[in-house]
Amino acid sequence: MKNTYNIKFSDLNENADFKEMFLALEKGFKKFEIDFYLVGAIAKNIWISSIHKVGPSRTTKDFDVAVLIADKKEFNNLKEFLINENNFVGSSENAFALIWNKKYFIDLLPFGEIENEESNVLVDGKGFINMSVPGFYDIYKNELSILNVEDIASFQICSLTDIIILKFFAWNDRPEHREKDITDIGEILYSYFDMNDEFIYENYSFLFDELDDLKQLSAVVIGLEIKKTLLNNLTLLNRLLNIIRDDLENLNNPKLALLFVKEFDTSIDFNKNIFKNITNGLERKLLQ
Repeated sequence: MKNTYNIKFSDLNENADFKEMFLALEKGFKKFEIDFYLVGAIAKNIWISSIHKVGPSRTTKDFDVAVLIADKKEFNNLKEFLINENNFVGSSENAFALIWNKKYFIDLLPFGEIENEESNVLVDGKGFINMSVPGFYDIYKNELSILNVEDIASFQICSLTDIIILKFFAWNDRPEHREKDITDIGEILYSYFDMNDEFIYENYSFLFDELDDLKQLSAVVIGLEIKKTLLNNLTLLNRLLNIIRDDLENLNNPKLALLFVKEFDTSIDFNKNIFKNITNGLERKLLQ
């Protein structure tokens, strides 16, 4: 059974017109019977601020949504409907982006049958038309959670560890432009135990005999939870392992650990151990 959470639109965004934007977007998904789930900053903020309430309430103008799409025609029809019927505006620089009310920036992230064998999606349009979406379908097949919003809307959201998967791959594609993805991973990891203490005590109590530090322990749990999602896609699992291993082997410039040092004012060795413990979890045998 999927976990279900009840929230308010104000938990998503304090601006009153956000509700109107979201319902207009949902109208397009319903018309074309397109399944979707929230990812990115909006998903991270919902988990940290709205559901677990371990961080300050925050809003974002970026709205990332993964959409299950069959082919380019379906994607074009969805975009045309949203633009022509629901006041969205397209972008001449990014074929996956829409703008609503000159305020909100929506990235439609298509996955599913529209992907090629390398998890790339090519769409019609101008500017940015080729997107890499590794892990999106694996996350969709895993157990997404349900958000009910004021009995008006209901939608799916990926887990915190799913967000980490996507951010690792996004950073690896463009490390010089995607440092924020790694600091987002750190924000999740450094708060992970506070958000999931009961879950960890119930499912991973044996780790307390191995690790005293709760952040290091959380890193192992995150690795194990990621492995559950990618267990049927060993290519992606190994790709993620290699991203972290390759960075740790760069002794003079381990970018992942250094970004954590910069953002969270912790030592390089502590943060290298964080990433070692994520790989520790990824390499462990899952409990039955």
